[in-house]
Amino acid sequence: MFDGIVAAPGVCAHCDKRRMLAHIPPAAGDQPYEVAYGHGDPLRLCAGCIYKLTRLAGLLLKLEAQPRKVKPTPKKARKPRTTEPGPITEHRDPSSYDGGSLVPVADDPSS
Repeated sequence: MFDGIVAAPGVCAHCDKRRMLAHIPPAAGDQPYEVAYGHGDPLRLCAGCIYKLTRLAGLLLKLEAQPRKVKPTPKKARKPRTTEPGPITEHRDPSSYDGGSLVPVADDPSS
């Protein structure tokens, strides 16, 4: 997995800070110090810059992915009515109800 990558102190090629760097060869299978003179210098990055690049790579993969077609959620079927509604009746006056008053009668202290 880390074939050809060397860790050594140096100045990061991206943030210009002196830290421990990963010397990453430009082509897979190359050794960083063998290709330094032939195919170009190895990439020298610190851990912080590598971390930021991996986060950016993850974001790019998300942006590259095809948007998934989202199926709309199916609507719930209404249950059929089990009974027929009753006929519409006229409003009755509260005094015509048989139950009487719902307010309890206070005890008369004089009796």
